[in-house]
Amino acid sequence: MVANAVRRAEQVRFDDAVARLYGAVEKIAKIRLRLVYGIDNSNVRPEQIPDEEMRKRLQQDSGEERLKLPLQKSFELLQSLGDPSGQKFAHAQNEMRKLLDIRNNSILAHGFEPVQEKTYRRMLDISLSFLDGTEEDLPVFPKMRWEGLGYDLWWKR
Repeated sequence: MVANAVRRAEQVRFDDAVARLYGAVEKIAKIRLRLVYGIDNSNVRPEQIPDEEMRKRLQQDSGEERLKLPLQKSFELLQSLGDPSGQKFAHAQNEMRKLLDIRNNSILAHGFEPVQEKTYRRMLDISLSFLDGTEEDLPVFPKMRWEGLGYDLWWKR
């Protein structure tokens, strides 16, 4: 998803790129909770939340027996479990909140404001930090060019 976001940004589709990066960050939390802790963030049993104060707050917010945790709450749970990705989110939380507000006001979400390249770049940096990687680590998609009667495939890198 992150590599696909980079491709969309190369096509100057920053709204789409940021939406994909947001999805990738959501999936990082979901996968981390599932693989490391056996917790499905869309079906959390209260006893799976070790921090009693957090458990009560989430149950009160939800009103349901089983909890569905969105992005921020999933990372809060990871942080309470002592997970490194929860710590990274806590460190980037203020900036993430600003970026997510921009994303939520974008054309592809709930608003009318196009996402600017600087927002995409910052969201990409944060996304890559969760993956402990760099842009160079991402797979590169082939590009197709029409060359007369056939296609000529070439690689960006």
